[in-house]
Amino acid sequence: SPKDLQNSLDSLYEYCKKWKLTVNMDKTNTVVFCKGKITKVPQFKYGNINVTYAHSYTYLGVVMKYNNNFDSAIDKQIAQANRALHNLLVKSSRLKLPIDILLSLYNMLVLPVLLYGCEIWGVGNISKVETFQRKFMKKILKVNYLTPTCIIYAELGNMPVEYIIKQRILNYWCRIVTSQTNKLSCIMYKYLLSRHNALDTVSSKWVTYIENSLVELKLIDQWNNPPQSLDMRNSFKRLVKYKCRELFESNVLKQIIADSRCNNYRLFKNSVGFEEYLVILDKSQAQIMAKWRFSDNLL
Repeated sequence: SPKDLQNSLDSLYEYCKKWKLTVNMDKTNTVVFCKGKITKVPQFKYGNINVTYAHSYTYLGVVMKYNNNFDSAIDKQIAQANRALHNLLVKSSRLKLPIDILLSLYNMLVLPVLLYGCEIWGVGNISKVETFQRKFMKKILKVNYLTPTCIIYAELGNMPVEYIIKQRILNYWCRIVTSQTNKLSCIMYKYLLSRHNALDTVSSKWVTYIENSLVELKLIDQWNNPPQSLDMRNSFKRLVKYKCRELFESNVLKQIIADSRCNNYRLFKNSVGFEEYLVILDKSQAQIMAKWRFSDNLL
């Protein structure tokens, strides 16, 4: 409550005063989290200084907005990933790196930037993040932007961001449930879980995502009996990685069969994985071959 927060600020002020510590008030803000804009903002004080109210705050690099919307956080990560990708493409062009090396460098240097904090914001709308990766993959193959995405993922063998985020969120959940019970993250999770189990109208979207993901991966037994030890946690991570890969390959092959634009591609492809011709052939020749396989030509 506002009163409790003010009491905490007063306690912090007295502690800092006693030990002669200074709080940087330029980086100190209050945010009231709610569904709509708050009409009357409570005023908080640190000593005699008013604490500035803000609609959003960047905590550990993640932008948190008052309405629990993470679009700003996603936009921030895309902007940073764009800079990382630009540097990678400039250097790869100068060094004439093959497609497989370029793809590996993207996974190691750009993707971690793009997905920073996705354990928190990944349960929302991630269409912008998916678009960022699709554009990169179509760019390195130099194919038309209308080329079916399922073909691109099948040819390169790289998983869509959706499945990578799912892995990271589930692994984060596993760390929480196997952590010490007195940790703040564990206490908060148990509170959200109790609201979820009680079918509360204000249930957590994050907890619901965990349950739905485990159902989708056919791991609902892990929801009912979460991992309890470090060994079980490591086994869970390996199992989630395998299941996500299996689901990805299954869905991609189904999309290729269902899409009429893939009629030609089905003659060459019956499994998901990086194609060797992309390395064996010269880069420009490999791109021409890819266009022919994808029917992305004027023939």
